[in-house]
Amino acid sequence: MKDKRVYGFFDVDGTLVQFKTMLRFMWFYQIYLTRSYSWLGQLRYGLFRLHLKFLEKIGKNRSYLNYCYYRYFKRHRLKTVEHVATVWFRWELRNRNTVFHHHVVKELQRLQQQKVKVVLVSGSFTSCLKGVAKYLGVDTILASRLETEEGGILTGKLLPPQTIGAGKVRAIHDFLCQESESVDLSDSFAYGDHISDLPMLELVGHPIVVRGDHQLEQQALSRQWAMI
Repeated sequence: MKDKRVYGFFDVDGTLVQFKTMLRFMWFYQIYLTRSYSWLGQLRYGLFRLHLKFLEKIGKNRSYLNYCYYRYFKRHRLKTVEHVATVWFRWELRNRNTVFHHHVVKELQRLQQQKVKVVLVSGSFTSCLKGVAKYLGVDTILASRLETEEGGILTGKLLPPQTIGAGKVRAIHDFLCQESESVDLSDSFAYGDHISDLPMLELVGHPIVVRGDHQLEQQALSRQWAMI
């Protein structure tokens, strides 16, 4: 009988990458679109952040904030977003010394060397993460997908599932159903840094918590999970 495939599921923001990719991209996107009027891009981004902070202050959850984020792209072209995302990540690599959490990247590389199939699972969106995946040698991204209409125009909506919390588990199950090989989740790995990653961590036999979120660390302690 053929051996079952083992997976390594990695959250991205705060786990592999040291910043919030969606916010960093939005900042770059605003400045890129305004070109020589960078002050206008900075102003637009500042107003956008104030709006998100207000929503967070009145108790809106991550899922709602994400939907608000993606509504911004309504009537923008997907090709434009994808192009700017490519330029943005190259810019990050050139201008930041600390893009990645290197100790977590080492874990990812260790799994790759052991022929574990690594999958990025994130509430960020696919276009935004392609640069990260390429840099790390990862082929599969399970992330938010932007809905388009005729002509590649973005609607401001997402295709289901939204990959936050339980949505990550749904995306993983949908992905595994399409795989031709048998899966061994009991011997698979998952890495996350936020309490919203808990459903994904519970899915596998080897959950690893990346330190930084007190709630998730408490869960790791009570369940005797590994922390790095």
